[in-house]
Amino acid sequence: MGKMDKDTTLAESPLELKEIPAANATDRRIRARRLEVAFPVSITHKGNPIHGYAEAVNLSWSGILLAINFPLAVGDEFTLEFTLPTFQIPIQTQARVIRTIPESFHDQPTMVGLTFINLETNVSRMITGFVLEHLQI
Repeated sequence: MGKMDKDTTLAESPLELKEIPAANATDRRIRARRLEVAFPVSITHKGNPIHGYAEAVNLSWSGILLAINFPLAVGDEFTLEFTLPTFQIPIQTQARVIRTIPESFHDQPTMVGLTFINLETNVSRMITGFVLEHLQI
């Protein structure tokens, strides 16, 4: 099995999924191998833009980890818009906050894990293709 830390479980192959049982058996998460990235992300809630710093830290076929400087709560749903570094077309998708990691110091960002929801087929293919193309295997 690949490298493991508190935020990520890496699989032997990029397509292999690792099921992580949570404390509650009904709350099980599936994690995929993540690609480290750095690009800005725009966030809107019910059509209203959220102003502040939001940068992608890592990306997988199923979700994204953001560094932000404004509060979000687990369960909140948002629209994300971002452009993958090698693409010209902006991607817009819905996402739900699944975890937050508060900043350790006042000048550090909060880390927020979001899962993609209602992902359109073409958007899913673009994200998955980008991740697979850039993963170091």
